[in-house]
Amino acid sequence: MILMNNSSSPAEQLLQLLGKQGKCVADFLNYCHNAGMREPQLVLHRKFEQVKIIKQPQVVEHETEPDTMLIACLASGFPYPTYQWYCNSTLLNGEVANVLSLRLERVSQEAVYYCIASNEITEDEVWSSFYYRNGKHCCSAVKTDQIRIRSSLPQRSTCEVITSFSLKDENFTGDPNGVKLKLAGDSFLTETNECVEKEEEEEEEEELIAVDKVALIISNSQYLHLGKLLTPTYDANVLAENLIQLGFKTVTLSDLTLEEMRGMLTEYCSLLSNGVYGYYCRAVISLTVELIERSIGPSLAALYFVGHGFEANGQSYLIPIDAAEKIESFNECLCAEEVLSMMQEKSPAMSVILLDICRRSDNFEVPVSDFVTYKSRVNRNTVVGYATSFGEGAYEVVGELNGVFMKYLKKYLQLRKPVAEILTLVMRDLENDAQAKTVQFPEVRTNMSKLRSLADPLIFDSHTATYDLHTYRWQQLHQLPEPMKIIFPLFHVFALIWFDFHGYFSNMVIVYTSVLSMPTENGERTTNAETEYVAMLMLPDGTMELQLQLRELKDGKVISVATVTLSDVLVSKLNDTA
Repeated sequence: MILMNNSSSPAEQLLQLLGKQGKCVADFLNYCHNAGMREPQLVLHRKFEQVKIIKQPQVVEHETEPDTMLIACLASGFPYPTYQWYCNSTLLNGEVANVLSLRLERVSQEAVYYCIASNEITEDEVWSSFYYRNGKHCCSAVKTDQIRIRSSLPQRSTCEVITSFSLKDENFTGDPNGVKLKLAGDSFLTETNECVEKEEEEEEEEELIAVDKVALIISNSQYLHLGKLLTPTYDANVLAENLIQLGFKTVTLSDLTLEEMRGMLTEYCSLLSNGVYGYYCRAVISLTVELIERSIGPSLAALYFVGHGFEANGQSYLIPIDAAEKIESFNECLCAEEVLSMMQEKSPAMSVILLDICRRSDNFEVPVSDFVTYKSRVNRNTVVGYATSFGEGAYEVVGELNGVFMKYLKKYLQLRKPVAEILTLVMRDLENDAQAKTVQFPEVRTNMSKLRSLADPLIFDSHTATYDLHTYRWQQLHQLPEPMKIIFPLFHVFALIWFDFHGYFSNMVIVYTSVLSMPTENGERTTNAETEYVAMLMLPDGTMELQLQLRELKDGKVISVATVTLSDVLVSKLNDTA
């Protein structure tokens, strides 16, 4: 029992007690980081961690009840995962622990069990504003491997009277109308009035899921030699927001040169794969276990480009921001068909390319000698959406945040409908747009054989090395420089510099800086808690140097200068590792 002092809070008393016991901050955090301390960890803004499967389902022998079988799994993450067990894809009500208990006499002849572990910070919780800032998505779910249980107990036989049944004569080819059937046995004789052909049973629809979703979004607007555009930044941002909510790993980039576009495309394709391989466990009650290789898991790939472009000889070209005013070679641009061929080499379950560009070639006279035809592998998995038709332009309306194409596309991105159907809805909406219907005509091309959508549920096996590698690489691309502390000892102050992404862009960084007084000997600061800060937006390109000027508040006079070298971020990092 701890005796509390009325003059201090319970938290202060606890800290004093831990201090007297020789505990350090790490010990206190270890005490807090357990499932029973969820709320304090949320208040302390512990980082959200996606669910990971630590132990796949396996049969565990019950120590005291030999006629009971246990199937156990284990997951990690923060908030701590909840569990839900399924048998033959049917939810088992009340089975929400990481251990499933089965009575042997109730086990069917053969059944498949698996568990879905999930965690979430809901938006209505008082601390959710911190976790949902900048549109971050704080929920995850992972499906474990399947475990097949085959009962070794003898099955009970049942007997019942069958009042109706059907028979089929494989050799009968005539008209069934008017044909009678006689059935005879030792104690009965019956005759039917008619012969009925049985209709074929409808096939059950396949449940479409994705084990990974990756999207590359490029918006080019600040062209060096061509006309600048108004809406690409907003178009890319709203698309990224929607795809993140659908579970996509998104890389969203602004204003890329040709070299950067090619480098990023190579990096993007490295995040794709032709499926995730894993294993599931087959077990019988005698605890004989056999490993079975799983089938390839479906992954979804999406690419969106908004900016200047043109079409020539049946191929579309994406123009980088460093393109010359007069393009003299196809090699000065990135061909969309080349992009598709690179994506198809990875054989994703669905390749989606959305091109928000003009498809006119009258402004670009390019020599035919430079032309290369790109052919991609055909897999019945491709959807290409164009903001307009061949020979036409794609437009933005002054005063509106989004271009014409994205204005209508964003309405349908969250729907679980086939991508081609969503693009058809965009066409219908644009047909009713009084301003744009006579100048912009979206188009869709597809050879999809399955009705896949961007909203297909993401169910992945986190133990899979390929998936973990892709996630790790994606996280590497989004690492910001560590916060920096610059001390000005003569003035007894220090400057704190920290960083954050601008919207959903991976290569646009906001740099914040604030000046604080140095703590006194007793640890107190003389500055107010509400310290002002200054922010500026940067588009990093290579190693960045930041000059920090310390000025007087009264007259703005510079009293000290410090130069800081920032760590590389996305685009420059890719160039260094290419």
